[in-house]
Amino acid sequence: MVKPKRQLNKRKVRVCLIILAVILILIIGKIVGNNKSQYKYISVLCNNEIIKLDNEILEEDGIVFFSKDDVKKLFDDNIYYIQSEGVLISTGKEHVLYMKKDENTCLIDDVTKEIEKPLKEVNGMAYIPINEVSNVYGMESTYSKNTNRIILDSLDLEKKECKTIDKTRLKSGKIFFSSTLSKVLVGERLVVLDDSSNKLKVRNSDGLIGYVKAKKVDEIVTIRENKTSEEKKKIKVYSNYSNTSGVYEDFDVDTTLLNVVTPTFFHIDSDSGIIDVTNSNTATYSIYKAWCDGNLLKIMPSLTNNAPVSETLLNYDQRSKAINGLIDGLKKYQFKGVNINFESIDDINTFYRFIYELKPRCEKEGIVVIVTVNKNNNISRDKISNIVDYIVEE
Repeated sequence: MVKPKRQLNKRKVRVCLIILAVILILIIGKIVGNNKSQYKYISVLCNNEIIKLDNEILEEDGIVFFSKDDVKKLFDDNIYYIQSEGVLISTGKEHVLYMKKDENTCLIDDVTKEIEKPLKEVNGMAYIPINEVSNVYGMESTYSKNTNRIILDSLDLEKKECKTIDKTRLKSGKIFFSSTLSKVLVGERLVVLDDSSNKLKVRNSDGLIGYVKAKKVDEIVTIRENKTSEEKKKIKVYSNYSNTSGVYEDFDVDTTLLNVVTPTFFHIDSDSGIIDVTNSNTATYSIYKAWCDGNLLKIMPSLTNNAPVSETLLNYDQRSKAINGLIDGLKKYQFKGVNINFESIDDINTFYRFIYELKPRCEKEGIVVIVTVNKNNNISRDKISNIVDYIVEE
């Protein structure tokens, strides 16, 4: 006996299809929702590593704010905020930043710069618009609204880029079944992190790091090279030859050392200005310089104080005036270094601030900073050993 064929119940089929469609919509919605929640909070990608900050990160119109404490953690151990005045002073390797709360200008190396968003204070904590001043810390910064991520790259590190020549996908791994992080359009620029295989490790403009096929991009271009620094020589100071009077005999020096003389050519006066006595006796200085050159000695003149530190270097304007005057004097004679030699210091914390703000300005000009420590000036080596180039003792 042959069993009759069952008729397809169209109503049941429609119900099943509707249920499948609803399930599919829910799954897609969950995926989209997860992607959105993934970027709910601002993340920080610094030199291609995700880092966690201690305080909340703020964002306004594409400008990202880091707290003072997080800037201290990342960039500047000696950042300084005067809450009563709403003034922040911060230093990088080659720059000095001065900001005032709620003002749309700041000073970078004493040059005024307009900024979109000013320094702000939230619950007693200063917040810095990091995008606008990242160059102070030697960083390049971008912010992606798509991923809610700020991307920071050191200007001292190599950077390579390529451009896509075909549509592709940014994958989480090298294998075929790796998940897709994002679509990549034709002509999109990617930062290349590793080009040692046929699957390039790259970063897109949203700060997502993944892999693309090498055949999908054009030639890799080096945007900047790694910065290299010369090996630091040990210093030898010829204090017995550190004046312009007298007649000296020629002698040989050890060229593996930095051989210097430190005559006192500069003084800080009571008005925070710089008194220059280098050329007070032109003929004598000319003879002295010729003798130094002939004996391979570098003149790195001393700066000393004629008035108390607490009166001449107490605030930013005073320190800035002294620093600008000193650098002008050093550049005038093409001196490649300066020795800070204060006989007595009545306000040691103000002196440290002077050194913290002087060093980046000198670094930018290629000027070596030496500090002389003696029994009278109470300078702590620990406070400045990671800041200045050399510390010498009298």
